[in-house]
Amino acid sequence: MLSSSIAQIRQKEREEVENRKSAIHTLLKKFSKHRGWKKAFLASNPMFNNNVGITMITNAHTGKVSNQHFLEALKVFDESVQNERPEWYKITQ
Repeated sequence: MLSSSIAQIRQKEREEVENRKSAIHTLLKKFSKHRGWKKAFLASNPMFNNNVGITMITNAHTGKVSNQHFLEALKVFDESVQNERPEWYKITQ
C-alpha cells in the first residue's frame, strides 16, 4: 500500500516537471523569434545574468530545464512584454 502511494507521488512529480519543461520551452520559442529578448530578460532578471543563468537559457531551448523560479521569471517577463510592447518586440514582430 505504501509503495503504491509513493509511486503515485513520484508519477505526479514527474508530470509536474514535464509540464514546467514544456511551459518554459513554449515561452522561449515565443521570445526567440525576437532579437533583443535575451538582453531584456537578463536586465529584468539579474539573478539569471550569470553563467548558470545563461546555461539554463541554452538548455531550456531543448526542453531540458524545469526550474520553477525560471518559469515564474519567464511568465512575469512575458506579461510585461505583452503590456509594454518594447521596441525590440515591435521591430521583429
